[in-house]
Amino acid sequence: MTTIVSDTGIRVVPSMPTFGVASTSDLPTESFRPVDEPGPKQLPPALSIFLAIFTPLVLGLVIWYVSGALLVSSGRHKATSFCCVDGARHLTQSINSSIDPCVNFTGYVCYNASRNRSTVMDLHQRLLEDILAAMPNAVTTWTSPAANTLSAFYKSCLVMPWSKEGILRNLTSIVIEKGRIQAAMTAREILDFFLKMSLQYRLPAAINIKQKFTFNALNNASAHIDISQARYAISELCTRCNDCIALVLQQFNSKIGCNVSEVGLLRFGNELPINKNGTAATETDDFGQLADLFKSVSLVEWKNALSAAYVDLREIDRVDVEGKPQLRKFMSSLSNPSNQPTSIAFIVAYSVLSSFSHFVSDLSHEAGGSQEVFCNCSVHGLAHTWEQLRSDMSSNIGKSWEIHVIFEVVIKAISRTVTNSSLFAAADHLAAKAFLRSLTLLLPHEYAVADNHPPNMTLVYLRDHFNMLEYEQWLMRKKTKIHVFGSPELRVHQLTLSAGNKVLVPTSFYHDLTHHSESSVMHNLPWLGTNIAYFVWDLLVFQVSWTKATANNLMDMRQCLRQSHARPGTVSRRSVSLVLALKSLLNSLDQTDLYVPRTLDARWRLSHGQFFFLRMVERSWCHRDHSALRTVEWVEMNSALDLTPEFSEAFHCHAATAQRGSCFA
Repeated sequence: MTTIVSDTGIRVVPSMPTFGVASTSDLPTESFRPVDEPGPKQLPPALSIFLAIFTPLVLGLVIWYVSGALLVSSGRHKATSFCCVDGARHLTQSINSSIDPCVNFTGYVCYNASRNRSTVMDLHQRLLEDILAAMPNAVTTWTSPAANTLSAFYKSCLVMPWSKEGILRNLTSIVIEKGRIQAAMTAREILDFFLKMSLQYRLPAAINIKQKFTFNALNNASAHIDISQARYAISELCTRCNDCIALVLQQFNSKIGCNVSEVGLLRFGNELPINKNGTAATETDDFGQLADLFKSVSLVEWKNALSAAYVDLREIDRVDVEGKPQLRKFMSSLSNPSNQPTSIAFIVAYSVLSSFSHFVSDLSHEAGGSQEVFCNCSVHGLAHTWEQLRSDMSSNIGKSWEIHVIFEVVIKAISRTVTNSSLFAAADHLAAKAFLRSLTLLLPHEYAVADNHPPNMTLVYLRDHFNMLEYEQWLMRKKTKIHVFGSPELRVHQLTLSAGNKVLVPTSFYHDLTHHSESSVMHNLPWLGTNIAYFVWDLLVFQVSWTKATANNLMDMRQCLRQSHARPGTVSRRSVSLVLALKSLLNSLDQTDLYVPRTLDARWRLSHGQFFFLRMVERSWCHRDHSALRTVEWVEMNSALDLTPEFSEAFHCHAATAQRGSCFA
């Protein structure tokens, strides 16, 4: 049936085939109009136009949504990144000529993910390939510091969900082993970058990879590294690497040209003989070469390296490796008597002290020739860092940490330093002595070793764990022998120094102090014996010329000690006798060199005698009630030493400081 519309209305007529009729216009129109079927209503023209325009758009949106959903489904790990496909494509197209491939790292990852890579490893591999392809052009056009740019790039990588250790290892391999950054980065920038990575992100992977690839960077960029850069790199790296000795030995022989043998390096922890020039003597004198290398490192660089090492070690201690923190594992290994001192002892004890002559020679350049500036920016900072490090080790390791390992190394390093004839030839003689004196502040000051303890057992630290009175009571309860200065291995012959034909430390006097514990003074006045031992050590450090009169005075002091029966915590007339003996001894010293203790005002310039007396008195009554210094006793001592009013005022000021718990050690 067909509906035909005419002027007269709508009629339904039977439909008939045309059978070859060329045109329906030739047929009678009215006879073929069907009238029994309803037809569709025609849409309004405006609606038809609207649909014609927006229907393709709707269909396109549906198609785009479906394809996007499939893409997200195939890469769910990057679902949050799919916001920048077009922009990322444009970014990637221009990355080879870009000044910085890390302007939009998220967009860069987004573009790679949009390539229908279904797994993280595929995405990872594709990303690395693109970075490698873009790196040669990028590094030659960087305008910002290369280390900062690479650091930002690594930081972006670290927030990605793939394995952090894997991305670090692969990217480091690309950046360093492929040699793509040689034209844009110096060895120092490479090293700074790795140090920044290990310290900033606190990742075991960064710490471990830094140790390995920093040396690779030095090797691969050898054409761009001079000897000073290599020295800086090695010294900086050694302050942080637990495997310092192994790494140094591995690289020095091939890169720097120092014939350093493992035997010679490890013998430092034992008994290295001393050459006449003050260096350690081995078969090839390789340790002296190593000392010369470290002397090229500046004062500020060493100070910063030690500070950073302290922070680095604290952070490593918080990272569990096989259920045991690395720092504790490393420190525990040192407590094994079969192990030799390694990186921490090696760097802190030897490198810093061996570089002292270099510090002093650069004093006028780095500190303006001022003793106060020199002490403030180096000695005190170093002492503070060392004390923090030692305290942190002690609190973390507890009684398993053998600090005497480092202590012995420090002793030997100082002994080599003070025997160097060129040490006091620096322009600032006073600052040199001040620095040497301050180095003794870094040592553990008072400790005792019980007879039933093996030499390598835990040491008891007075300053860290006891006050003076508690320490004396502990000795009384234990009734133990006290070795005032050093463990049984540290015999006087190891500490005896020579200056020409003059023996600095009388063996008999020192032996009495350390081994005649049966005498009353060792049981009744351990603090007094300790003070005398430190007094001798002060003289040793200051390298005072000993005379026959000095030796006689020491004998008088020893006799006074044997006869003394004063009780701890009191000042008797016997003590005044000791002071008189000290006065005779001090009169034999050179009174021209002055030293300013850090707790005193600079206007109080003390002579050797006044300074030693001040130290002795403070050590004797530190952590005590200073009211025990009754007026009559103070007057007797003051009269005995002929102290000046200025010194008397300095003492009272200093005693008040000590009473508050800040004792000048």
